[in-house]
Amino acid sequence: MDSAVGSRRVLGPAAALAAGPETVGGKAYNLARLAATGVRVPRWVVITADAFEQFALDGHAFPQSADDADAFRSQVAGRTLPADFVGEVSEAL
Repeated sequence: MDSAVGSRRVLGPAAALAAGPETVGGKAYNLARLAATGVRVPRWVVITADAFEQFALDGHAFPQSADDADAFRSQVAGRTLPADFVGEVSEAL
């Protein structure tokens, strides 16, 4: 991960490109690569893999089946995100 990314949990295209696929995932990284070459893409941001694990997984295993995914979706939908994280997302958008 690029040191400029630091502990930020919400990244735009340039920071996602600098952070690499380990931090932002393959889809976001490749979208950042496209944007960096001048391909027009819609405005977007990504939360880091660490932020996803911290807030969405919250110590639970990633779902392995459709039934697990339904339960996971319900668990995530019922959570309240920390105000500082909501602020990061709002600022990035």
